[in-house]
Amino acid sequence: MENPTEAQRLQLQQTVEWIRHLLGYFVQAAGFFIAADALLLGYGIGQKKAVFLLFACFSVIGMAVALWLFIDITIPASCVAIHLERELLGKDAIGLINLVLLSRSVAVYERLVRFDEARTNPERKALMRGALPLWDFVKGPSLLALLAMLAAQTVFFVVSLTALHYSFA
Repeated sequence: MENPTEAQRLQLQQTVEWIRHLLGYFVQAAGFFIAADALLLGYGIGQKKAVFLLFACFSVIGMAVALWLFIDITIPASCVAIHLERELLGKDAIGLINLVLLSRSVAVYERLVRFDEARTNPERKALMRGALPLWDFVKGPSLLALLAMLAAQTVFFVVSLTALHYSFA
């Protein structure tokens, strides 16, 4: 491309498309786990077998793992997008990716901005390695909703064994 800003715009567009593509994969994975959860719960209740209720609890854990992987994989793309938005719009302007990250996780946003401003490779590697702090993930609303769902299903599993006398096998 003759104009470097046009090349940067194209790269930003490709980065956003890649994030959208990854979001599609996450939606497919979440749909699989939601369907598995519903089927296992329904079958377990219908057949009065607690083992299927236990497996339904594992599908909630699968959803949490899929969410973690999605967030972890999108961090490098978000880093590229932050860099490009800051170059195209100026350091003080807030672009779409900047705004989304800033509204979701201030710690991740600040770390990626420091990565963008870092000058040496070892400094950049250290910042990228811990870009998604586990505590920020744990206290996020999506994971809290999954943990509540896991707790409810685990309680139902225990109640089905003790009070409802479902068989385990």
